[in-house]
Amino acid sequence: MLVGCVSNEIVTDPGNDLRFSADTLTFDTVFSTVGSTTAWLRIRNVGNKTIRIASISLQSGGTSGFHINLDGASETSYTNVDIPAKDSLFLFVEVNTNKQGSSSPVKMSDAVLFSTDGAQKQIVLEAWSWDAVIWKGKVLSADTTLTADIPFIIYDSLVVAENTTLTMQPGTKLFFHDGAFMKVCGTLSAIGTKEAVIQFRGDRLDYMFPDEPYDIYPGQWSWLELAPTSFNNRLEYVDIHGAYYGIIADSSSLSQPKLKMYNSVIHNMINTCLWSNTSSMDIGNCQLSNSGSYTVAMVGGNATFTHCTIVNYQHKVNREGPALIMVNYLKPDLNDTSITRAYPMSATFQNCIVFGSQNYEIGLGKWENIAWSASFLNCLLRSFTIPMTEATVTNCKYSSDAKFLKLGYEADKYRFDFRLDSISPGRNIGSEAYLSTYPTDMNGVSRTIDGKPDVGAYEWYPGQK
Repeated sequence: MLVGCVSNEIVTDPGNDLRFSADTLTFDTVFSTVGSTTAWLRIRNVGNKTIRIASISLQSGGTSGFHINLDGASETSYTNVDIPAKDSLFLFVEVNTNKQGSSSPVKMSDAVLFSTDGAQKQIVLEAWSWDAVIWKGKVLSADTTLTADIPFIIYDSLVVAENTTLTMQPGTKLFFHDGAFMKVCGTLSAIGTKEAVIQFRGDRLDYMFPDEPYDIYPGQWSWLELAPTSFNNRLEYVDIHGAYYGIIADSSSLSQPKLKMYNSVIHNMINTCLWSNTSSMDIGNCQLSNSGSYTVAMVGGNATFTHCTIVNYQHKVNREGPALIMVNYLKPDLNDTSITRAYPMSATFQNCIVFGSQNYEIGLGKWENIAWSASFLNCLLRSFTIPMTEATVTNCKYSSDAKFLKLGYEADKYRFDFRLDSISPGRNIGSEAYLSTYPTDMNGVSRTIDGKPDVGAYEWYPGQK
């Protein structure tokens, strides 16, 4: 019976009976003046006697930006903290740093000190503090240029007014808070480079699980909208990911080009990567991938897609609908088949991949007596039911497996790589007619490095890594 008992005796020298769930708490990167999420540490007494810790304190005295909370009390130091035998307590830590005056993240350090009559113990605290411009409900009513010097955090919304041009230089980064969106009523010119991609993403830099950063989850922010008054938008080397919608292109006129987008990625959406209504678009060397609904949805308008990879292997939300859908009408009243809204449509897909995890990844909605034209030329398709009367299909190949390198499964650590494997059926089936416009793929690899062009945004090459 005595073996199962614990003593009420208090000791001030715990020896090895005081244990910690970690010896370092790391916050990775946090934005200056924006509070972090809360990290925690468990302090355990594995012995049979109550341990009294003389003091628990921040080494900096609270000047570093780190804050601690012990069982609900937020202080910079605590004295005579008792942990009963076989019991534990939790220490919570947050960080909120001042501006660092640097364009790059600055390492911040502190420590939690545990003083007893024995050896002093400490838990190291680390974070990287990154200065940023914070905008909330920002409206740009004059021509503006954003640089890559420091990132921009968007709360609520960022609006580019009508007759206004927003220019984003290579390497510019926009981080959107939960629910935030961007609406362009004027013109957006976002031209990056292969080495300095322009980013649109969520502002969560921390991890949901040890191997899963929040950044791999869709729905971190809302969308980028090109309003009906917005034309002549140009995006090159742009990365848009982790939102509800990627780009919403809403237009009431085809008299001007709505969107020209090249060498860019729109990836991992709750709904749709590219949703277009009556827009004129030219899309080339782009990856549009993973969505809960249609990956690319065209309601009328005209568009040319060349060397694009349109794929859907979404794992994080349930999928509904094919990767690509094109319609020339909408029915406001689903119960009345005679009522339609006409959206004349013309679309061409050249040297493209349209693929995904479903058996049929192309959906067509055609209403008679409304202009309709859809062509697939030298494409790799995951669909076997495109009637020749509805779409022109020339020199295309159908397959059940495109042989991409990584499809985001657990073994891939939820990462995707839509480059082609050496045995992909998409190799060397592309037409050479587009080499003058697209001599290289998105990564700068020659389209003829192994002979004929591959289809999609990426060219296979010997020894690719």
